[in-house]
Amino acid sequence: MSESVIRVNRICVDYDGKSILNEVSFNVKNGEIFVIVGPSGCGKSTLMRQMIGIESPSSGSVFIEEENLTESYGKRRIDILSKFGILFQSSGLISSMTIAENIALVLEKYKTLSSNSINDIIDLKLKAVGLSGAGALLPSELSGGMKKRAGIARAMTLDPSILFFDEPSSGLDPLSSAQLDKLIIELNNALGTTMVVVTHDLASIRNISHRIIMLDRSLKGIIATGSFDELKSSNNETVRKFFNREC
Repeated sequence: MSESVIRVNRICVDYDGKSILNEVSFNVKNGEIFVIVGPSGCGKSTLMRQMIGIESPSSGSVFIEEENLTESYGKRRIDILSKFGILFQSSGLISSMTIAENIALVLEKYKTLSSNSINDIIDLKLKAVGLSGAGALLPSELSGGMKKRAGIARAMTLDPSILFFDEPSSGLDPLSSAQLDKLIIELNNALGTTMVVVTHDLASIRNISHRIIMLDRSLKGIIATGSFDELKSSNNETVRKFFNREC
């Protein structure tokens, strides 16, 4: 877990002249579950949007496996983007398509495969997330936890080396959230996939994280880095209160 597969280098983000993130730098190591936390408005989701290329920073760069995503375009950018999959907060499934069709859409766009091969991959990905036999269902026919699992199956379609999760436990009851945490850990252990997770769920942070960065709104950047136990007992009062949920 020593090699860095993601490198964020001095990222600055401004919206309408207002600074949101300033000179943020960190590395994500190969195979780790890296969690980004912080209070509302600190820039967690903003940071993830830079990391997955949805937005471009005002300055600074994001490197994915030593490829500069920020300055890429055309085929080179598509090649870099294919290195990772994303589970969006709302799961991001197309509501008018079955789960199988949602997954097939990715394969049809990026691969040239036979129908049988596509079906085999769909079955494999759904089995990996505990949804065998659910391919014919529409997203509206799934529970919240099942939608998240289907979203993960789709994110894994191209066998990416990195997975991003945006608030994966959002909207889930505690039991479903714990089951999703277990799946994330199982996939990480089985596949060695590097995972970047934005979340505010303290139980989830404790359960899944290998390493954490905490963002601070006033600093517009990172206030602390470490394991859950290290940050829970931090000498910094702001950090300690956050991880102990003190007011």
